[in-house]
Amino acid sequence: MNYSELTFDRLPEAVSYLIGRVESLEHALEKKSEQPDAPVDRWMNIDELKAYLPDKPARATIYGWVSQR
Repeated sequence: MNYSELTFDRLPEAVSYLIGRVESLEHALEKKSEQPDAPVDRWMNIDELKAYLPDKPARATIYGWVSQR
């Protein structure tokens, strides 16, 4: 169906189509939220950051980077 030329007579069909699309989006979002192993964004503390970075910088080096932005 071409919805660029929507008429009053075709409105029920268009609404039905939109409802179906919204339901499929809701289903996809519910399915995605059920995945328990999805990584969660969080802040690292300074020790975690030191361990994460490949060159293992000193604490003072990291503080220097932060102060320089």
